[in-house]
Amino acid sequence: MSATSFITSPTPYVIWALAVLAALWGTYFGHPYVFAFTTLGLGWLTGAIGVLGIAICLFSKRVRTRDRALILASLLISAAAIAKALQTLGRFNWA
Repeated sequence: MSATSFITSPTPYVIWALAVLAALWGTYFGHPYVFAFTTLGLGWLTGAIGVLGIAICLFSKRVRTRDRALILASLLISAAAIAKALQTLGRFNWA
């Protein structure tokens, strides 16, 4: 599998969404600082992957409509999970 076909496939984006959900769920019940740093790190990475995924959906002629929908849905799930985690962090008692 070439790098181009890997990036234009929806599989890495679906795996990323599942990894984000699993990492946030797994660190939520631990220490709040671990959850916070996980959220921030995954947020930055999700932003970078989101830019790549949106660019692929907009400019690649090789991607089918169904694959575009899967990529965008996966990116939306990842972004929503990060947004919810940031909202949760705002309610923590840090003192």
